Amino acid sequence: MKFDEIKSLGRNTRFIFAAPRWYLTALLVLAASFLMGLTYQQTIDSGIYGIFIAGLPAFISVILTQGIARAEKETYWVKTELFLSLFYIVLASCLMLAALLISLVFPVDMQKAFLMSLTVPLWLRHVYLSSVITTERKGFPLSFAYPFSILMLMPFSIAGLGGFGLYQISVFIIFSSVSLFFASLFLKAMDRPLMAVLGVGGLEFTRWTIEHYKERSERGKRMLESIFDRFGEEADISVRTLSFKGKDISWVFSAHTAHPGPFGEVGGANLPKKLSEMSGIKNLITPHGASLHDMNPTSEKEVLRLAGAIKSSIGGRAVKVSAPVRTRHGEVSVLAQRFGEYLLVVETSSPKGTEDIDPSVAELLEEKVRAMGYEALVFIDGHNCSSDKADETFVYSRKYADIEGAVLEAAQILKDADMLEANAGFGHSYLADESSIGPMGIFSTVIEAGGGRTAYIVIDGNNMKKGLRESIISEAEKRVEHAEVMTTDNHYVNRVDGGKNPVGSSGNEKGIISACMRAVKESLRNLGPVRISAGSSSVILKVFGHGRSAALIAVPKSVTAMGKYLAALSMFSMLALDAILAILI
Repeated sequence: MKFDEIKSLGRNTRFIFAAPRWYLTALLVLAASFLMGLTYQQTIDSGIYGIFIAGLPAFISVILTQGIARAEKETYWVKTELFLSLFYIVLASCLMLAALLISLVFPVDMQKAFLMSLTVPLWLRHVYLSSVITTERKGFPLSFAYPFSILMLMPFSIAGLGGFGLYQISVFIIFSSVSLFFASLFLKAMDRPLMAVLGVGGLEFTRWTIEHYKERSERGKRMLESIFDRFGEEADISVRTLSFKGKDISWVFSAHTAHPGPFGEVGGANLPKKLSEMSGIKNLITPHGASLHDMNPTSEKEVLRLAGAIKSSIGGRAVKVSAPVRTRHGEVSVLAQRFGEYLLVVETSSPKGTEDIDPSVAELLEEKVRAMGYEALVFIDGHNCSSDKADETFVYSRKYADIEGAVLEAAQILKDADMLEANAGFGHSYLADESSIGPMGIFSTVIEAGGGRTAYIVIDGNNMKKGLRESIISEAEKRVEHAEVMTTDNHYVNRVDGGKNPVGSSGNEKGIISACMRAVKESLRNLGPVRISAGSSSVILKVFGHGRSAALIAVPKSVTAMGKYLAALSMFSMLALDAILAILI
């Protein structure tokens, strides 16, 4: 999945914002309703009547909506209701102003125009409440709370604006019903595409995504995970682990084929931290293995099972270590090192952009190295050069041939390499003010074998700004003979406008390089004899499944593109019907 596809959908997050404080909005409601009244008769009295017909109902609707929301066991904020009412009044004022301008050319029944202006914004109110706050069924009473409040005060307000009676109430109700009817049709049209593809309502998915993104609520996370569980599929997740036990410190280096997404804290997102906490392994390093977005665990329950698989892979037989080799084929470079009969390879295509690598690539390569006498392949996707145009890698892609060539060449070189007792050291650092780095910070493992030292630097982040990898390696190789930088692909850091946040994107490259060097220096200080063991495990997890992540991107993206035209058509049809009814009644 290309990052520009994710980013194009992620740009929609710029529309998510927190409503202002309620008392500020309340003052604006009074001012806007006064101005709305002025558009009717252009007198101070009509401005005051505007407060009665639009301002005071906004405050009454706060009481009504809070009661309705509690009865429906929904969360709805006072500041949100007031802000929605303010938007309602502003839109009604614009409609009233348009009617006033039209009346300069054509005869217009201003009282009907005024009633229509008070009901047309109900379309937007119902669409918002039924897609962001609650379901459409529960949204109807919430949506009508503000128009009902207007209706309650009509005997006092409309009377001062040209007469009041059953006729005016009937017209108001008819226009309101038209707005709700067209809003409901629009919502059903927007809901169906994702339902047809994944069996999940588009509005339901949108509502809980916004709540989790905006409020960071546990409820939003729980409901999203229940949605993913509905369409998830079981997958066999492989785990390959190298564990290091020294005199004073121990750590674990584990690669698996689960993907650390989709976003925020949902499912497998923030996977490195969750695995560390759930496994009880403080110093757990989980660089990005061969994995796609389709391999996102659907819930934290699945993450717990993966943590158990990692624990079961620890404690295998002790192994000796070879010196490392670096090989290159085409655009792919591989840093490889042998741990007993386990072959560790870290793949990168930097300075060419890189994206996820399908698990089948690692599986096929493991079969090939096993044919050469190895027991297992620990395959790491460096994920260290971000590009909007990079493609995922599959066994049929051109890039696979380069990966295979580099890996098999390294495997052949190391097959007859001297196996040595190794020293190793562990380092860990944080960079608190860097938004592109996740909560696990930066890890470093330095391995000394055959007189040379190799630094493996793992940053808890999602890909890396182009060129940053080379800068880090340049600094690291002033202290060690070989170095490679990789990321965890943690989608936790994507909680930003645009949905993309590679390491270094915030511009703090010097700080990141310094933090990496602090971790490397700590590894060198801790360098000493260790017991290194290699182990494997596997576990069946429920993940998104084949093509599901693409559908979650493509379908909402298509609906978003279609929605603006459908919304315009819906509102035009509503206004046309209102105009016809105004003439007929």
